[in-house]
Amino acid sequence: MYCHHCGAELKKDARFCSVCGAASESEETTATDPSSAGMSVADPVSVHARRKSWKVISFVVVFAIVSGGGFFGWKMLTTPKPGEVRINPKDGADMVWVPSGYFLMGSKDGEGMNDEHPMHRVYLDGYWIYKYPVTVAQYRAFCIASERQMPMETPWGWQDNYPIVNLRWEDANAYAQWAEVSLPTEAQWEKAARGTDGRTYPWGNFWDTKKFNYQTDLTAMRMTPVDKYPAGASPYGCMDMVGNAWEWCADWYGGDYYKNAPARNPTGPATGQWRALRSGGWNCSNPELFRVTQRWTITPNDELDCGFRCALPSRR
Repeated sequence: MYCHHCGAELKKDARFCSVCGAASESEETTATDPSSAGMSVADPVSVHARRKSWKVISFVVVFAIVSGGGFFGWKMLTTPKPGEVRINPKDGADMVWVPSGYFLMGSKDGEGMNDEHPMHRVYLDGYWIYKYPVTVAQYRAFCIASERQMPMETPWGWQDNYPIVNLRWEDANAYAQWAEVSLPTEAQWEKAARGTDGRTYPWGNFWDTKKFNYQTDLTAMRMTPVDKYPAGASPYGCMDMVGNAWEWCADWYGGDYYKNAPARNPTGPATGQWRALRSGGWNCSNPELFRVTQRWTITPNDELDCGFRCALPSRR
């Protein structure tokens, strides 16, 4: 005789189920066809199977919430495709997926500056990186939420879809912490900009001024919207990886760091006096400054024309 509620086996003459507490059917009713009383006896095998399925579903839902939070965490359970776009729910930023694996970092012999050598293979775990630099509108929302002041305004005024600039490294890092992400390492920035084929520019190996904000007329120079040059996208779909705004990275700068850098997930020197910058700004004219391997450095308290984008490690 089985419990009509949970399917557990009942002892003879038991009045209540010892598993779920449900009242048992009378001995006379259970000894005959239960359908005669308009009821059915649960198959204990199917009941236990349903229980097991619900346990699995519950575990998946809990894991999704813990690993990333809500629906965003649920999505993180699936394996993204290279260049796939997801949204950071904190600031609404588009993030693209850069898969794990090796890429070539630095410049070939005879090319670039001394601090770009030697070219070396670097392995990075998969990560998300902002498709666009952080915009004025996004940074303004951060300032309102954290009761901070906007930086010094640009000559053309604050335009919502322009990159935010005139930030110290500490300002950029504070935004990243608020958005529950981080500044990208130099290695993360460079892989997102060039992919795995060692290219010179985000779009390939040939100089093309129509694919990024590069202006030679000094009287008309200014920044542009972050989505103005889709043809200049990197292999993973990142925009404005060169031109427009210089971008802060998480690393301290080390001129000879490549000579002894770890082959997996390098994060730069442990300490330093200068922070690393990438990209090349809107007011630069030398083509060398727009190569994706170009490294630049200033003190963390410098701010003129400096913006940033953010990254999110795969473990998040």
